[in-house]
Amino acid sequence: MSSITKSKSPTVTLHLNSELNNQLNDIALELNKTRVDIITDAIQQFIDVQTWQTKSTKAAIQQADEGGDFVSHEKVEAWLDTWGTKEEIAPPKVA
Repeated sequence: MSSITKSKSPTVTLHLNSELNNQLNDIALELNKTRVDIITDAIQQFIDVQTWQTKSTKAAIQQADEGGDFVSHEKVEAWLDTWGTKEEIAPPKVA
């Protein structure tokens, strides 16, 4: 068997436009990291945010469906429409 260990990580091909490629190179140099490390970190952060957002949204929908405390979209929209005007109204109360 070879003494060279093979990576168990799958390979992903990525096509970047010139500007994004240059920005990636600059950041990698600035942080003294490889381009792969920068890309991997960025993807992980994106996945973490999307996972959190999806879970939070599902939990909020479940809470609303179960009759939890919330303010209707219409009431929030009506309140926000008055922001910065002389007729600004108080924030809506939780139902």
